[in-house]
This record gives sequence, structure tokens and C-alpha cells, in this order.
Amino acid sequence: MKFGVTLVIASAIATMLTAGAAEARNTPCSGKKGGVVGCQGEKFLCRNGTLSKSKRTCSSAAAASEADEAEDQGDDEGKEPR
Repeated sequence: MKFGVTLVIASAIATMLTAGAAEARNTPCSGKKGGVVGCQGEKFLCRNGTLSKSKRTCSSAAAASEADEAEDQGDDEGKEPR
């Protein structure tokens, strides 16, 4: 019985730790670059006008997804309120 309870607790802790790690991943154009605006060829075009050095390749769908994630994470530093 004690083994079962220990196993359940250990499993719950492992699940919480891996869920947090998945949320903490870096995205192209993160930080001061302001997020993804679109693609330029296979590179991500950042809001500050630079190209991301990400090894991931950009497609219009990927750029839209990255832009949505940037907005969800509150990357509105210096923007006017809507």
C-alpha cells in the first residue's frame, strides 16, 4: 500500500515538473526582438525588423502560431493599450 501511494506521488511530481519545462521553451524572436511578425524565406521575421537566428524553419502557419504565442505571453512591452 505504501509503495502505491509513493508511486502516485512521484508520478504527480514528475508530471508537474515536465509540464513546466514544456512551457519554458524559447520561441523565435523572443525577448527584446518582440515576437514573430512573419517569414522571410525560411527565416522568422521579428517585430524589431531583424531575422531570427533560430534553427527552426518558418512557414506562414508557423509564424502565425509563434505570433499568437508571443501575444499570449504578454510581450506587449512599450505598446499602446487596445
